[in-house]
Amino acid sequence: MEAATLDYRSESNRICLMDESEHCIAEVTFPEVAPHVFDINHTFVDDSLRGQGIAGALVERAVHAIREKHGEIRTSCTYAAAWMERYRRKLLDAAVEAFRRNRYDVSRFATREEAADYLDGAIDGKRVGFGDSGTLKALKLYERLSAHNTVIDPAHADRSKGTEEFLRVARESLQSDIYILSANAFTAEGQIINMDGAGNRIAGSLFGHEKTYFVVGVNKLVPDVAAGIDRIHNIAAPQNAKRKAKKTPCAVKGEQCFDCESPERICNALVIHYKKMSYRPMELVLIEETLGL
Repeated sequence: MEAATLDYRSESNRICLMDESEHCIAEVTFPEVAPHVFDINHTFVDDSLRGQGIAGALVERAVHAIREKHGEIRTSCTYAAAWMERYRRKLLDAAVEAFRRNRYDVSRFATREEAADYLDGAIDGKRVGFGDSGTLKALKLYERLSAHNTVIDPAHADRSKGTEEFLRVARESLQSDIYILSANAFTAEGQIINMDGAGNRIAGSLFGHEKTYFVVGVNKLVPDVAAGIDRIHNIAAPQNAKRKAKKTPCAVKGEQCFDCESPERICNALVIHYKKMSYRPMELVLIEETLGL
């Protein structure tokens, strides 16, 4: 029987391929193992359908279904893991080419240690501003760069002195020679997307420095801008709000964006870098690890 004559049926966390007798002859399952985290844990294809690309089609449909649920994808199924690795690598290759077309410098590293070594060697004797980033913390860049640079990081402001001290350090970071931040999402089409609450991080990404570095883990990669904004609203922002103990519905419930009215919301401004900003160099430092939120 030709695969084209078969019928895909979708349930909440399962997609099944039915034959004319209403028998399931291929399936993929993806239970929700944590809030908004789905594990593609099983694929099955009947022997009669082998070699027709059915397993790949099922995994692709599962990925699409999880994204529609605003979910994060995990893969304990070995076939799905191999499929996702090929898919991610294809997206990564496309992203590197797209960012270079969009006039960015691009460096690509297998590990955070390699990326940290690269940045530590490239930046010396400078005033370096940081945008708040779990990725930069994971690379221990503050400690490494502080040994031979002046690093201004609002995350290291003395909060016992109140909000004004944070704002003072944030303003100072914007007057640095070099600015380093991460991204909430970057796309296979060559765009960088960031959401901010106070605005210092996105302000620093736009203008005023000798060079700007965007340091990103592969988990931030999405196909396009729409998927990137969706990732911010339903993965990055809720998890960051929870990490910062904000009094917002997304932080309390650990779920998607509620477009709340809380004064503590962190989704106040969105910046999309469609192309590199004019006049000064910008570099995408791409790390093939899961880093940050």
